Amino acid sequence: MYTPRLRDDLVQRLYALCQKLEIPMTQAMNGAIEQALSHAEECLEAEGKEQALEGLGIEPAPALAAG
Repeated sequence: MYTPRLRDDLVQRLYALCQKLEIPMTQAMNGAIEQALSHAEECLEAEGKEQALEGLGIEPAPALAAG
């Protein structure tokens, strides 16, 4: 299975947050990813690709934004 590498700064922030919340990092990541994916899927259906990308915090490519 493909396992993408997360940015080190995100892992550090996640670790610190989970320590304060006293929850496992996997629980926090699963919840955050599930919420982000659900939002992006809703945006894609209702508003299109550009809004779905923005919902994930990704800048649309210039060609996509122009089209």
